[in-house]
Amino acid sequence: LLRQWLAKNGKDVNFETLPVGELNDVLRDFYYTIRNHDGNTYSMASYKSMRAGLNRHLRLPPHSRNICLMKDKEFASANLVFVNVLKMLRMQGKDETHHHPPITAEDLRKIKMSGILGLHSPLGLVNKVWFDLQLHFAKRGREILRDLVPDAFVIEKDKNGRRYAMFRYPAKGKNPEDPMKMGKMYDMPGDPNCPVFSLELYLSKLPPDPPAFYLHPLKMTIEQMRENPIWYKREPMGVNYLGTMMPRISIAARLSKRYTNHSLRTTTIQLLCEPCAAQPEWSVSAPQKARGDH
Repeated sequence: LLRQWLAKNGKDVNFETLPVGELNDVLRDFYYTIRNHDGNTYSMASYKSMRAGLNRHLRLPPHSRNICLMKDKEFASANLVFVNVLKMLRMQGKDETHHHPPITAEDLRKIKMSGILGLHSPLGLVNKVWFDLQLHFAKRGREILRDLVPDAFVIEKDKNGRRYAMFRYPAKGKNPEDPMKMGKMYDMPGDPNCPVFSLELYLSKLPPDPPAFYLHPLKMTIEQMRENPIWYKREPMGVNYLGTMMPRISIAARLSKRYTNHSLRTTTIQLLCEPCAAQPEWSVSAPQKARGDH
């Protein structure tokens, strides 16, 4: 988005190499004037995601700049504008987190330790895959979830040899989105919580020619799981069932509140907005459309 904004305003699009002072000036104007394709302001969540995505883009290879757009004093004037725009968006009623609070760090730990998500059962596995995909790709609509096909994702490697999952096809809807701009879910080698491994395991346990991506699990003993390569029925999870996944997880894991599916969207934004701090419980790669190179 920043590169598009720079080009539209006749400015140098190579912002990655700008001195800190010049970058601050550019960001100050960008934060104040950026609008979506309809000419309207973004939601608070999307607005925060822009800055977080830019920060990650600058800090990660190949740029590897030792800066933090959120905390460094050199960006004080840009951040003052950013905060004032957030206040304006809140007054406009665009604060999604007011109705859909992000999952707290303590509740994320409860989910991780509860066994609700895991490789130990068909139900735990499909719950984990759903949670991972929602957290990484921040897909909100129930219809989008229900319309996912079994080969919706492809596993690729980046230039450093690290594996990641991404969408194979453009998103459906009025404005189909390039899969390359829909985000990536990176693997976590050696970690039992690796989301790419969970996704591959889940896909390997579906019946032949599965009718949908999300299928209801079979009830199986550990011995049956070892002997039977198929863990799921040929029964797709419906729109309403998928739409209440997070409330059911909240109850089963005894979380502090009953979260909605949309809370995972705001949780994603919260995790993305902590790139200058310690690594969060779940590692989330910034959606490509929020990064500075798009």
